Amino acid sequence: IDGSGCIVQVNQLWLDTLGYQEAEVLGRHIADFMTSGSARYARDVVIPQALHDGRCDNVEYQFLTRDGAVRDVLLSAVWEFDADGKPERSLAVLQDVTEKKRLQARSHFAEHDALTGLPNRVLLHDRLKMLCAHHDRHIGLFAVGFLDLDHFKEVNDMYGHDAGDALLQAVARRLQGVLRAEDTVSRLGGDEFVMLLGGLSHSGELSTLVAKIMAAFAEPCHLGPGLDGPVVQVAASLGVAIYPGDGSDPQTLLLHADQAMYEAKRGGRNRCAFYRRPA
Repeated sequence: IDGSGCIVQVNQLWLDTLGYQEAEVLGRHIADFMTSGSARYARDVVIPQALHDGRCDNVEYQFLTRDGAVRDVLLSAVWEFDADGKPERSLAVLQDVTEKKRLQARSHFAEHDALTGLPNRVLLHDRLKMLCAHHDRHIGLFAVGFLDLDHFKEVNDMYGHDAGDALLQAVARRLQGVLRAEDTVSRLGGDEFVMLLGGLSHSGELSTLVAKIMAAFAEPCHLGPGLDGPVVQVAASLGVAIYPGDGSDPQTLLLHADQAMYEAKRGGRNRCAFYRRPA
């Protein structure tokens, strides 16, 4: 690529990957083959920095094939300068990472909820099994919290499913905001969320954390879009089961947390209930 950004030489693999003939690309600016976002990023950020440093490494760009398909690439380049310090040309090497990114995205969505971005049932069970295995070998407590929104169906019926989705996203953000780094909040589906509250040294610490979770629902929730969107008062019922007293395996802990949540519903909703063994 010459000092003005135009292609002066290109190899056959580059041409084959993007679907061009050599005569179609020589003399054209490299940005002509990028998506608009990548071209802007190259112009405003990467090239000025590379001219200062003399190189750039593993910059993420998106290139367009001749038929309009997007290829994800990592670009590294070194610059050559003349005696006056002006850029003469650069040599750029591109690595096509399209398939790698596709597989990463598929792996992510296999374990995460598409609406909220939270871990889904698959990842939840994996982390819960790891917690049980860890605490089998070490002393300590952790808890499973099963949370269900109160009267969620009424929000869907009154304002529509888009508002219901916005509410679920807002709840996910609120739960992430009050939980600690070592905790997990996941969405099982519908309006059901499960939390793994780990690293507890005593029951008082759990009570404090549960109080923060319930307090997160005290503020009204604006469902947008814009300032004219509906505002609803959200509430939730939470059931908690504690390892190992309420169960020492994932299935039992989830079942008992679920049963405690229904106990909170029967007790009037908008509250937390801890699992109690039947008399």
